[in-house]
Amino acid sequence: MASSADTITQSVRLTLESAWQPVNDLRTRLTADAYLWEPAAPCWTVRPTDGGWAADWVEEEPNPAPLTTIAWRTWHIGVDCLDSYSGRLVGRGGTGLTGTAWVGTPVEALDLLDQAWAVFFSAITSWTADDLMSPLGPGWGPYGAQPKLDLAMHACREVIHHLAEISLLVDLHTATT
Repeated sequence: MASSADTITQSVRLTLESAWQPVNDLRTRLTADAYLWEPAAPCWTVRPTDGGWAADWVEEEPNPAPLTTIAWRTWHIGVDCLDSYSGRLVGRGGTGLTGTAWVGTPVEALDLLDQAWAVFFSAITSWTADDLMSPLGPGWGPYGAQPKLDLAMHACREVIHHLAEISLLVDLHTATT
C-alpha cells in the first residue's frame, strides 16, 4: 500500500500529465490559419515586429478583456505562465523568450510550449510531499506563504482552461471558414 506522501506526489504528476495531453491532439488539428485567426474585433494576437513576433499586451488589463487568438493563448501559457513560474522555481524557463516575445507559426508555438512544460513539469515532479506543502517563498510576493502545491494546481488550471479554449477556437475555425 502506498503512503499518503507517495499518493500526493503521484496524484500531482498524473493530474499534470493529464492536463497537458491535449497539446498532442493540437499537433494534428491546429493550422496556420487557425493559429492567427481573429474571430471578432477587438482581438489580441501575436504580430510581426522588427525583432520577431510579439503578443499584444498592456500593463493594466482592459475591462472587459479582449478576445484572444490561439497564438496569443499559446504565448500566455508558454511565456506568461509556465516560463514565469519556472524562472522563479529553477532560475530558467523553457522557451528562452521573455516579455511579449513569441513565434508566428503553430509548429514553433507547440514546440516551445512543450519546452516550457518540460522545465515546469520537471521542477514540480521533482518535489516530495513535504516540498509540495512548503511555502513558495518571497519571490512569489503576496503568494509567498502559499504551499507549492497551490502553484502546481494553479498551473494545471491555467493549462486546462487555455487548452480547452484553444480546442474550441480550432473547432470554430474549422466550422466557419
